[in-house]
Amino acid sequence: MIRKLHFLAVVAALYPSSNAIASTLVPQWSEGECSDTISQGANREYYNSGASFKWQNYLGDWADKNAQPNGSLPYDTVTVQDQDSQQRITFDATQLVQGWLSTEFYNQGFYLRNASNGKVTFHSRESNDSSQHPTLLIETNMGSYQLEAFADTTIKRSTYRCSGHLPELSAIDPVLLQFDFSAIAANETVLSADLVLHTTENQYGNATLELYRTSISRKNYSGNSLAGSYPNDYKLKFDDSVYMVESFESSDWKENWSRISNEDKLAIVESNADQKFEPIAGKALQVEVPEGEFYGLDLKYLFKEETGADVEEVYLRYYVRFGDTWKANDNGKLPGIAGTYTSESYFGGWGGRRTTGENGWSARGFFMKSIEGNNPLSGQVPVGNYIYHVNQKYSYGDTVVWDGQRPGILERNKWYAIEQYVKINTPGKNDGVLKTWIDGIPAYEKNDIQFRGENAEHIKIDRVWMNIYHGGKAAIEQTSYAYIDNVVIAKNYIGPTVFDSNLPSAGDEPNRAPTIIDAYPVNAEVEVAFPNYESFSINVEDADGDALEILWKVNGEVVEQDVYVLDFQRTLFNREETHIEVTVSDGKGGQVSQQWFVQKENTPSVNLSVSKDTTLKGSTYTASGNHQVLTLKSDTTTMLSFDNSVLAEQGVVKAAYLVLANNAQYGDLELEIYKGRAGWTEGVHQTSGATRDYMDYESGSKWNNYLGDWIDFNGTENGASPFAKVYIDDI
Repeated sequence: MIRKLHFLAVVAALYPSSNAIASTLVPQWSEGECSDTISQGANREYYNSGASFKWQNYLGDWADKNAQPNGSLPYDTVTVQDQDSQQRITFDATQLVQGWLSTEFYNQGFYLRNASNGKVTFHSRESNDSSQHPTLLIETNMGSYQLEAFADTTIKRSTYRCSGHLPELSAIDPVLLQFDFSAIAANETVLSADLVLHTTENQYGNATLELYRTSISRKNYSGNSLAGSYPNDYKLKFDDSVYMVESFESSDWKENWSRISNEDKLAIVESNADQKFEPIAGKALQVEVPEGEFYGLDLKYLFKEETGADVEEVYLRYYVRFGDTWKANDNGKLPGIAGTYTSESYFGGWGGRRTTGENGWSARGFFMKSIEGNNPLSGQVPVGNYIYHVNQKYSYGDTVVWDGQRPGILERNKWYAIEQYVKINTPGKNDGVLKTWIDGIPAYEKNDIQFRGENAEHIKIDRVWMNIYHGGKAAIEQTSYAYIDNVVIAKNYIGPTVFDSNLPSAGDEPNRAPTIIDAYPVNAEVEVAFPNYESFSINVEDADGDALEILWKVNGEVVEQDVYVLDFQRTLFNREETHIEVTVSDGKGGQVSQQWFVQKENTPSVNLSVSKDTTLKGSTYTASGNHQVLTLKSDTTTMLSFDNSVLAEQGVVKAAYLVLANNAQYGDLELEIYKGRAGWTEGVHQTSGATRDYMDYESGSKWNNYLGDWIDFNGTENGASPFAKVYIDDI
């Protein structure tokens, strides 16, 4: 199936596409509004002349196959022969498209460069002939796509004007083309991608064209935010760039945290008149620091436990409010980001454990003693960071009060959005980053921190540390309260919450049911021929991270639980159609199921009934034909006989199986099967059947061999070559 998609509008100038805008602006060149009087698109100097955004290099910026800026190794090279006729030109863009869709690099479009003196012109997306528009043909493991460019232009060196409105793309100069991949699912694998262009008849000499990717330097940008797209933080936790959202509205709020200490100091509250507390919306976490004590809040979010791996950069946003009685008589700690590795041999970076470059580090928040006396800021709380890093002056971390555009001075009885960003340094280099915002306004930035040394690649960011601790060494002199709300941990800049009382809030999100993202066998109808087996399996995701219960049923009966694979064996006793179903539940009402039908096994067969059976026991001279079980061990022989008179009507016997049901087992067992001698009897009591000495105890007819007579596979009486051998493990 070919999916032909026409994109008529330019997509947002950020990538990856999302409702939420990342903190790193990924610029896109502009086709622009272009005419004789208006020129706002890409030209020789600007990738967006309307915004005055410049290229770093004259005639544009690109990256080659080795990711070298303005390098010389193209992704593909095509020579257009001078035929003075329309031609279909195809570039192999597979590696480029794979890189874009895997987010190995950002999609800023194709950059087509002329490496010769030849001249060729292509039809643009503005061409009147839609069949000649630039097209990208993509094959994935799930289908085929035919995408049309939503932007294209030529960067002409002869003019400062843009040319995105022209019906032709002159490849004398660089050509830019952009495609939107939003129709392709994230889990699809790109097998091939061809960029197809159609020439006009305007050709002058053979032209060699090279394919690169446009590569415009990213810009730091915090004016837009994740939270800006999710009023009240509602459904913010569903955004792919978010690790965790906690609004303290739910009774299960503790499940979001890896470690919780000092629970007796914490309470979820909606009011506290004595502290003049007013919630942002709904509930908040109240933190008490009792008189004469140090500890208040101590919550930890550990990345390896929660996500599987430590990270190298992260954003933390939380709201804080100091209560009416808050009065610190010493410095103290506030929430922040760290890599203390407390459970490892290289722990460090807190409590006087100096950071050496080979151990842990931290960048918690920090508060100072409340300002008093004849001071215009009297009663307010200075805040900043408390940083353990390689170049710290003393055994204890360095303190810094935020002094940016929004200084770190907080009033009591007022909510503030505090956001911190840490990017771990290149091992051994002073290029670690710490940034802070108050209510979305830059408060502090430092870009030359060394958190880890040259050979410490294993040291990263291992936690978000939500901490309120008074000290220093001095306990607080009066019981004080602080409040925390709307905590978010994310990969991108978060920004302050956008409050809207008419919309639902974080904590009210609907439960999302688990999803079976793939299942095997793919077809619902399955054939399994005796004696083969088939493995039925599922791959499950739960977007909310809930614990899942998995139930496998065969014909309505539960046979396995909490496993992802079920092995179904076709036996002689389940030859009819079989219904297999797996159900996955999240414990919160969300459920999904998958069903298969194993078709009836239609190979002609017949079950023979046992006409007589017994065990010849070396331990006794009596017969055992009347016993309910057959004993198989080293000093016994088991005899079985079947009525095979019906086989004459069945035609050729292609296979035969002896099936025994295990009653009890002690130790591993090896069984050999031979052809028995005729004439033995089962008997009805201890003295009337076959025994170790007699084919028939009652008549006195003896075996030639102790414990019975047989014929082996080679026709030898009492020989040692069995017809079959079976190993039975004691499981």
